[in-house]
Amino acid sequence: MQNLAQDQIKHDSGTFTWPVPGHPLSQYYAKVNWSADITWHWDVTQKAVIVTKVNVTFDRVNPNYAGGGFWDAFVFMNPNTNVPHNVLTRHN
Repeated sequence: MQNLAQDQIKHDSGTFTWPVPGHPLSQYYAKVNWSADITWHWDVTQKAVIVTKVNVTFDRVNPNYAGGGFWDAFVFMNPNTNVPHNVLTRHN
């Protein structure tokens, strides 16, 4: 654990793709390339992981297939936060 008291850096990246069901994977409704850099360390006195830096980047790729419309969102929140449970209704 003592070695983890020094800053630890995690670099990661990838792609989220929402493919069109029943079509080749090259057909997608939405696609996002992402990268993340996170710096953290173990605090010996608090016996806890301390995150000191988070840098997240998203690069939206234009969809190459259009459906009937949809809503999309990215949500970042504290993992200990309660998620509201609103009942949504659609009005025509």
